Amino acid sequence: MDGATRLRSSIACLRCRKSKIKCDNSGHLDTACENCIRSGHKCEWPDPAPPISRKSEPSTTTRTDKDAGPERKRVRRTGDAAQLDGQRYAEEILSAQFIDRDLWDKILITYRRHFSTELPFLHIPTVKSRIFDLLRGRKPANPDFNLVLLGLLALTARFHPDLVKYVEHLPQDRLGSQRPRGGRATKYEAVAASDFFAKALDTAMGSVMDAFTSATVERVQAWLMLGLHEWMSRNHGAGTGAWMYVGTAGRMAQALRLNCGDRSSFGEKHARPPLTEDMIIEREVRRRTMFSCFILDRLMSCGRDRVSFLRSEDLLIQLPCTEEDFDLSRMVQTGFLNCDGPADFRITRNPNLLSRFVQLIDLWGEVFKHSYAGGRFKERTMPPWDPRSTFSRLQQRVELFEESLEIPDAFLGYSVSNYFRHDNGSSTYVLLHMLLAQCKIMMHREYVPFVPIKCEKPQGPVDEPTFPAETVPPGYWEAGARELFKAGRNIVNLIDLCGDKLPHSSLTAFVIWSVAFVGLYARAFPQMDVEKHMVNVEDVRKPGDDAAADSSTVGPTKTTFDALAKLAQYSGVAAAYVAQFQEVDEFFVKIVADHHRNAGRRRGGTPHKLGVRHGGDTGGLEEWIKKADRLTSNGFIIEDERPLHPMDGSDRSRGSTRERSSSLGPDASQGSTAARGVRPGSAMVMGQHTPLLSAEGGTARLGQSPTRGQSVVPGTPADGHVEGASGEGGIDWAVAPNMCLGTGFIGGDNIFGGFYDFSGQMPFDMWPAGPEAVDDVRLAGEE
Repeated sequence: MDGATRLRSSIACLRCRKSKIKCDNSGHLDTACENCIRSGHKCEWPDPAPPISRKSEPSTTTRTDKDAGPERKRVRRTGDAAQLDGQRYAEEILSAQFIDRDLWDKILITYRRHFSTELPFLHIPTVKSRIFDLLRGRKPANPDFNLVLLGLLALTARFHPDLVKYVEHLPQDRLGSQRPRGGRATKYEAVAASDFFAKALDTAMGSVMDAFTSATVERVQAWLMLGLHEWMSRNHGAGTGAWMYVGTAGRMAQALRLNCGDRSSFGEKHARPPLTEDMIIEREVRRRTMFSCFILDRLMSCGRDRVSFLRSEDLLIQLPCTEEDFDLSRMVQTGFLNCDGPADFRITRNPNLLSRFVQLIDLWGEVFKHSYAGGRFKERTMPPWDPRSTFSRLQQRVELFEESLEIPDAFLGYSVSNYFRHDNGSSTYVLLHMLLAQCKIMMHREYVPFVPIKCEKPQGPVDEPTFPAETVPPGYWEAGARELFKAGRNIVNLIDLCGDKLPHSSLTAFVIWSVAFVGLYARAFPQMDVEKHMVNVEDVRKPGDDAAADSSTVGPTKTTFDALAKLAQYSGVAAAYVAQFQEVDEFFVKIVADHHRNAGRRRGGTPHKLGVRHGGDTGGLEEWIKKADRLTSNGFIIEDERPLHPMDGSDRSRGSTRERSSSLGPDASQGSTAARGVRPGSAMVMGQHTPLLSAEGGTARLGQSPTRGQSVVPGTPADGHVEGASGEGGIDWAVAPNMCLGTGFIGGDNIFGGFYDFSGQMPFDMWPAGPEAVDDVRLAGEE
């Protein structure tokens, strides 16, 4: 929002006037000048006034400086910050005078909009009171509170130009590795400001020994903030840090017994002394800090081999109260997360958005746990409509949860009017309904074939295990597909409803990417979306349209792409999803074209069962194996989790010269992503690929593992040539079995990429008939 334009008599700030230097400013009263930002001082302007005589000017300036009060300590700009102890370093960073009360108010508004759902522990009135004391020069009673303030800056600095400019003007020795190679950027990345304050928080935490042995509630909160920052960082490949930080926070919270205290106090017959206002606040802050650990644990556990370490049954604390009760320090009873407590608390009292969100996070954990355990392959002979199946029980729980939101006078259900009723808490409302839709998407998509070229309508799994048509309840598969695409449409509507108020959280990026994939799928195979929730009739691809694989400009997929592009300006996770969007779009176009081309070329039978790319009749499970981890996991926590398969199996598998920092490459970056302000080369870490096959003179050869030396797969020809490496063919199991099963060339988990993550699909070596059941072979002798 533009500030008020200054009058001619006030073209320089007070400090620049006093120093008699040129004031480089933007011409608005509410923005600091470049000199004050560079020096870390508060930028103050005289009140616009009629011209005064030159004689009175010095006294006016002197009097104004006196009224401004004593200067706080300047940020030290030289020396080794590591030599300062944690408390002094935190005080030094926070003493920058331009970080004033108005800026802190904006920071807290940003926190509430983007991060207060995952990290709801800040009691804003208390935080504002302590900030006021800090600005008056009073040291906080608990020095660890400064860690929380640094955490706030780490999360929100990217959204505030003054903080970005401040970090941009810091000398190189203060930034370390924060500044991009090649010196200062002409337009500095906003995320660099957040990286700087995150590094400051890391330094202020002290040595590893001090950080791990000094346990306070504020330190738990600082670890959580640092973890969430790392999860969103541009270098998302370092997700290990986020995983470890959140784990440390959870262990520290357990050591402080933040997960205990309420269950034993309810039902006690003897009277307890009344709690003071400070005690009520402290208890609720402790609860919310513990639930923050629980929320982030579930969010980051959404991927292959990531085990949640916090059990819901161990949370012996009542659910969070309403934001109003929290702000006003009211003592209320809300019930517990589990239903095994006293009967009076089995139904949540005082239902509110945050308590429902915590309950849904717990349910979501059960949903993805079922998917990662094998999904429909875990219960091979039990159909999903059987009441005894895990799928049926989870579906019933999701439906009951959705019904519980329709409590009279609570206004928690999904509707436009309810969104505006919760305008002050719209972020939590949006994430609640996004996550509910994500549960439905996760459950129903495993019963929809990955590449349903042979399907005329939703008909359930094409690849084993399948179910006899006569046993399927009428309309069952159609109803499941309808739930899948309708859930996606609900998320698209929420994105439109939010507009610029869309929360910039990691969960938002993950859910939007999931629905973007559903939209790309619907556009490629519109017969599966019978009611056209995720694809408009006019946007359906026609035969021969394979040359234009750009779904970022039409229909619901445009909405999801634009939202991801906006998030990608501040989030490395979202930037990676932007890269994958184009890849998936190209993949679907290419595999359909490959199928029809190869099916038309076939001149006879083959002893092998062909994959769908080669004209076969499968549902694309052999393709899903190569790609599922990148499509379904919520980011990565270790380097080895990054799959080695490019999405389309074509250019990048043949020694593509596209730049490695972006899975889109320089040409693509000039298209849809660049046009929307996304910098593909800056943050798309998850879009990088290490080709399994490299090209030498047009002949595909086995590549080299990034973690091992050159290795040749047993059973391959002497020259290492593998037919079908170009993407038009496939890998012959008889020629390269170990490459695909992971017993020779490289770990099988890296090849499969945890393909059943988030999907319920199953690797070849778990199939009933073994890997030979679906044999990818090139159509030998065909051009």
